[in-house]
Amino acid sequence: MKGSPGRPSPYNNAAQMSERPSGRIRPTSASADDSIPIEVEDLLLLGRRYADQRMFDEAIHLYEMASKLRPGSATIKIRLARIREVQRQAEKDQFAHLRESLLLESAREEIDASQYVGLAQFYMARDETGKAIELLELAKLSGPNNFRPWQVLAQLYFSQGEWELAVREIEEARRLNPFDRGLAELSGRIRFELKDFDRSLEEFIDAFLLSTDQKGEETGPLRRMINTVKKVLELDARTLNARIRTRVDSLQAITEALEHRKSRLHGSEQKAALAVIAKKVARDSDRRKISEIVAEELRVLDVFEHLTDGQLSRLARFVKLRDVSTDEFLFHENDRSMDFYVVKDGQIEVRKDTPFGPQHLARIGPKEVLGEMNFIDRTLRSTDALALAPTTCYEFSFSAVDLAMEASAELAVGLHWAFWRSLAEKVREANEQLKSFFQEEGKKAPGRKGAEARRETQQVRVASEDKVGLFRERGLSAAEM
Repeated sequence: MKGSPGRPSPYNNAAQMSERPSGRIRPTSASADDSIPIEVEDLLLLGRRYADQRMFDEAIHLYEMASKLRPGSATIKIRLARIREVQRQAEKDQFAHLRESLLLESAREEIDASQYVGLAQFYMARDETGKAIELLELAKLSGPNNFRPWQVLAQLYFSQGEWELAVREIEEARRLNPFDRGLAELSGRIRFELKDFDRSLEEFIDAFLLSTDQKGEETGPLRRMINTVKKVLELDARTLNARIRTRVDSLQAITEALEHRKSRLHGSEQKAALAVIAKKVARDSDRRKISEIVAEELRVLDVFEHLTDGQLSRLARFVKLRDVSTDEFLFHENDRSMDFYVVKDGQIEVRKDTPFGPQHLARIGPKEVLGEMNFIDRTLRSTDALALAPTTCYEFSFSAVDLAMEASAELAVGLHWAFWRSLAEKVREANEQLKSFFQEEGKKAPGRKGAEARRETQQVRVASEDKVGLFRERGLSAAEM
């Protein structure tokens, strides 16, 4: 580049500064010194250097200067457009990276909060409340928008009779999650202890409205508390009904506000997430329809005729149809599966391999139960189950049904009653086989007639181990016998 004698060019200085990443020096405008000739190529070269160092503002400024010096150059305009596009993409990538980092950090904090709560409940069970309080406070710092730490801490203070401390925690928990029935009930009891009967009534009404079965036994305590507060406040039925309508309107308003916020999710990423959510919702709807169909099919089975509609609906959630082809095994001896089955159509043969060949023990047809004893005594399969024809079975998941039975004593009694009925039929079948066995033995005694033959038949004694063996042949385990 040419310059005045004895005076260094300002653009040479700018080029030297561009080699230092920390130096963000804007070149002097052409109008600053008209005595210095400016070469457009030098501006473009310096602009590229700035761009390579991701100093996009400086690079764009130089390209704009070059465009003014050579206004008709399409090349400069194209390069300027490209550098602006690169800048936009770089800013977009930087924003995405920052957002991802924040989401990862937030996710780690949420996980920490959940683990703090879990460990705090462990310490609460051991009556180490100091450690529990420390962990719950840390959980609130890690996940300030998670209602669980506030809820558990409110429960802890409530169990200690510290109503003032409990109410601070439950207020925040209710603000974060106004739709949790348990939170509303706990809040109502805390308010009741603080003699804040008006707020207590509101919370108990909310808990009642958020209950799924308002006429069931689980809402009995809530109804009693509502009547108790009603008497304390000396309210008549009309006033109480007005209070209930007010709480219905309040919950409805919160629901509508949430729906409104949901409808404002219009960004590209939000739309993609909403599409995934819609797909999951549709899948759940299909699953519920299938469960309803299965519940209707279970309702006509004799083995489940004593179960209520609610129990059958609950049971249908953990059922899937299992198709078995002819000569295909439903399960094998010593399998670790503990599911039980009800044959929908077809036929299953229960058999056992012995040194003398396979022993055919029983045939299970439509509406009959199979594999229930493995479900009860939690042992390995004692027999094989082979399809004699194309067969479809209702397969009941062991773990899920077992948990449902733990949660509902009525369902547990109903299922065990079904199992006992099935077992009784197997025992009767085995008894019939014993009778035919004894009759065959009596017929084999030649030359004996009348009372003598009957007497000898009556005096037949079968060893206990032989009886046990016969029961085993009928597919009965030790627990069944």
